[in-house]
Amino acid sequence: MAAARRSWSSLLPDILQEIFYKTPAEALVRAKPTCKEWYALLTDASFINEHFQRSQEERFLRIFVDDTVEIMDPATATSSVSPVPDELRQHSYKITLVHPLLVHCDGLMLVAYDDDCCCVSDGSRLPNLALWNPVLKNLRWVEPAKGITSSDYHGIGYDKNNRSDGYKILRFNSCPWDDVEGYGDAPEVEMYECKTSSWRTLDVELDMDVHIMRICVAVMGYMYWIAYRDVEEEEGDDDDEEEEEFILSFNFSDEIFKDICFCPPSYENY
Repeated sequence: MAAARRSWSSLLPDILQEIFYKTPAEALVRAKPTCKEWYALLTDASFINEHFQRSQEERFLRIFVDDTVEIMDPATATSSVSPVPDELRQHSYKITLVHPLLVHCDGLMLVAYDDDCCCVSDGSRLPNLALWNPVLKNLRWVEPAKGITSSDYHGIGYDKNNRSDGYKILRFNSCPWDDVEGYGDAPEVEMYECKTSSWRTLDVELDMDVHIMRICVAVMGYMYWIAYRDVEEEEGDDDDEEEEEFILSFNFSDEIFKDICFCPPSYENY
């Protein structure tokens, strides 16, 4: 055993880091308490992001009403259960996983609570966004954006052309800021860079005639929502005004919204 410890300690830091990059996340969780050096490395944000990017594992996450997440690995046919962190439960927003603003990208889960009312005694806003890795059991709060309202939407993804930039969080509002009392010229679309821990405003034009559903999904770095817009009736048509449903996406590489395709008439049955 002593010889094994000496052999590990004799490894150069770069070599040890490469070994950890190729180690399954579940094993890294068990390795964290081994020593201070390992704990510092395995909890470092840059290491966690790089491990995500290099990992070839595909996992399925299933959320239950008792605030637990089942993590299923189809390659090994194994599963594990991770409860929601106490830090989320004890937050002033009482954040739970049974919430419409919940989406994960490569297993990294974005938990959001959209409310513009919860502040601390000095008037500053409480964080309403958190990044949670249910495999590594890491939780990271995201500083509030410039504008937070109950009509905000959020998404998570990455630049497919530059994965080294890390994950990004999108925040946008579903109505013009002029209609939101007290916000004036606040930005309508903002992006949070996990690599730099900072928000920036995007020069993106939103179609305010589009109504977006809260249910969303992140796939290969893109965000997708079901949306609909009113269709103008043809002259002489006595039927009620119709709506056309379609898939709306956000491209984190080009930083644009785009209509993807129309939904089939019976998509609600699927």
